[in-house]
Amino acid sequence: MATSLDTGSKHVVSYFVGADGACKLTLMISEKQNDEAEGTTASRLQLMLEPHKSSRLDVADGKSLEFFCGTAALTMIVSPLDRVAMNRGGAK
Repeated sequence: MATSLDTGSKHVVSYFVGADGACKLTLMISEKQNDEAEGTTASRLQLMLEPHKSSRLDVADGKSLEFFCGTAALTMIVSPLDRVAMNRGGAK
């Protein structure tokens, strides 16, 4: 199963396969030019996620993607997230 996501200035294509009881996730990340991902160089990233574990990827423009490996590495849930800066009472 594959997914294609636009996250502001980045375009992310991802897919996973179940391998050795884990989710083997592959991501291709490219810069968008004129609202098109074509004609750009992509970076490729591979991750192994154990079932019921997640990993986040900060992509651009205050955006992140969270990848969650489901039971028995049969499903992958992808959730787009907005990162928000927060001051925890430190310097003003």
